[in-house]
Amino acid sequence: MKLRRWAFIWVLLSAILLGAQEAPAKIDGLGGVAWGTPAGKLKSFLKLKRIGAVDYYVNLNERYEIPGFPTPVVFYGFLDGKLYAAYVRLDSADAYAAVKKDLTAKYGAPKVKQENDTVVNRWQEGEVKIKLKADMKNAVMKLAYYYAPAAKDRNILSEELDAGSFKDLMKEWERDSIKLK
Repeated sequence: MKLRRWAFIWVLLSAILLGAQEAPAKIDGLGGVAWGTPAGKLKSFLKLKRIGAVDYYVNLNERYEIPGFPTPVVFYGFLDGKLYAAYVRLDSADAYAAVKKDLTAKYGAPKVKQENDTVVNRWQEGEVKIKLKADMKNAVMKLAYYYAPAAKDRNILSEELDAGSFKDLMKEWERDSIKLK
């Protein structure tokens, strides 16, 4: 029974994070939003903050209910006004392990790099770079998708959210979601 419950949870998490895909080998976007979509066309998106050259948004119509896992928040990154990245904070080691297992099954063994206390797992599927990072010491785990052509020749790809920036975005989201109720 417990195994079936975890299987159901993982299938649900995968569907939410990856969105519907025609072919599992191609990542056309996330959450039903195609890479390169202008922020102005996404009426349910709320801009939270600008960090460097990237504007960060949340989708107000997304409500994640995942039994057994903390509710993840997805932050969408827009460069030059167009979707180029998505970030998901994972608040449990079980969620991290499940995501890593699923990504490995889909895209093969990751390239693994240790950066101080953080383990970075990397995959690439076509023009999309996927990073799954875990700093278990500080309980900071996140999943990121980047559409590489959007940041071509700009060195933006390496400017991903650090733990402090992620916390700032979470505070902005919490403050804005309270105002919206």
